[in-house]
Amino acid sequence: MEHDYRQAARDFIRNHPVCHLATVADGQPWCRAMHTNRLDDDFTVWFASFASSNKLGQLRVNPRVCLSYFESGCDVRLFGRAEILDDQPAKDAIWRPELARLFPRGAADPELIVLKITPQRVLYRDFTTTEFNAVELLGDDSAKSPG
Repeated sequence: MEHDYRQAARDFIRNHPVCHLATVADGQPWCRAMHTNRLDDDFTVWFASFASSNKLGQLRVNPRVCLSYFESGCDVRLFGRAEILDDQPAKDAIWRPELARLFPRGAADPELIVLKITPQRVLYRDFTTTEFNAVELLGDDSAKSPG
């Protein structure tokens, strides 16, 4: 039976929800830690963010992003486009009680913004099964990057 790398990558992200989100502004890369609030089976990733954060301005100019998840010799890199959502159904879809400490007014808090990352390329690597070679789970030539 062939190893199901797509499911392994989804399980990895769900079990290790903290990643680094990279954006670009004025030719300068910016990276910050983010907590994945939701992962869809097609690798669409959803985050809660603050309306006042610098990343929203960066994403309005350039919506291309890279997410990097890593733990103990396993990593998933996702290249995609960010969409900024401020509608109540999107907020309700990602809301969890743990977010109340950041957004005290709940899912209706005006400071809560949802970032939806639509994947264009997904790479998975587990040093115990793929050695140093990344397995391409989803690809798009326009999203390719080295390494």
